[in-house]
Amino acid sequence: MSTSQDPSAKRPKRVAVVGDIMLDVHVHCEVTGLSPEDDIAPKLRIREETYRPGGAGNAALNLKSLGLIDEVHLFGVIGTDYNCNTLKEVIEGAAIKLFDVRCDDRPTTVKTRYLTQRGRHLCRVDHESAHPVVGHVRNALEMAIKSHGPYDLILVSDYGKGMVTEGLMCFLRSRDVRIVVDPKGDDFTKYGSVYAVTPNQREFMGVMKERQADVWTLKCEAKNVILTRGKRGCQLFRVDTRQCFAHAYTSDYAQDLLYVRPREVGDPTGCGDSFVAGLASSLVVHTQYDGDERLAEACRFANAVGACAYDHQGAWSVTLEEVQNELETFTY
Repeated sequence: MSTSQDPSAKRPKRVAVVGDIMLDVHVHCEVTGLSPEDDIAPKLRIREETYRPGGAGNAALNLKSLGLIDEVHLFGVIGTDYNCNTLKEVIEGAAIKLFDVRCDDRPTTVKTRYLTQRGRHLCRVDHESAHPVVGHVRNALEMAIKSHGPYDLILVSDYGKGMVTEGLMCFLRSRDVRIVVDPKGDDFTKYGSVYAVTPNQREFMGVMKERQADVWTLKCEAKNVILTRGKRGCQLFRVDTRQCFAHAYTSDYAQDLLYVRPREVGDPTGCGDSFVAGLASSLVVHTQYDGDERLAEACRFANAVGACAYDHQGAWSVTLEEVQNELETFTY
């Protein structure tokens, strides 16, 4: 199908990102010695603090920075503490439309990382609540999603903080739009029959529950499963190969694998967010492909986006120029 024949090409491309929104704080420190209170704890002098959206916010930020989607809407729940204002500022400063629901009984999720001046991680402090979002808070969120649609695609970013529940997924599937899920945990059944899920290797192995002979069964109803394999690229499983997961996974069948250009060193922080943002962008925009070919092309593009993110320290907002340069140097 060509772009000129696609009815959606006549209106702005719009993607909704729904999930666990976080504030990532990076505290850059100078290690000045050992603490006098504890002889194994370092004493730190803070040099700089930086703030950026994390979790679903980072996925939305990458969608926006790639520049292929006209409107990126971000939906999530945040607290009423002082961190919520900082989070709103960094999200809205990136020209992302934030539709947040405030919740008095849970804090804004904050991940604070302490790093040396050379970028080495010293520790991470998490300020969060993971109890499920239900009742009037979830109702308000669903109403916001319903009133600001329609969307070309919904990207669900699940970080296991209680935002993405079975009830929310049931509502999202009722919107009759393609859904891509970046999953969390060892139970994918709550996502239902979505278009695709993108587990990493640990998550993938965690949901392979049953074995009969040499075949594992994946507890998942998604039409497509895209296994992200870090610096080794990704592996695409479609619904008709569901019963062959273990065989294909252990044998590394070449037709299932999509590689990336090898790197010596890199930082995997936020690469999953970048990958799924690239996948969503390509699925919405590259209308010259159909069916399986479109998904395979989207995986190749997502591989390049994730690889570009890997080249930078910390979470990074990948640009289309970076991806184009990457695609020119390696055949994905």
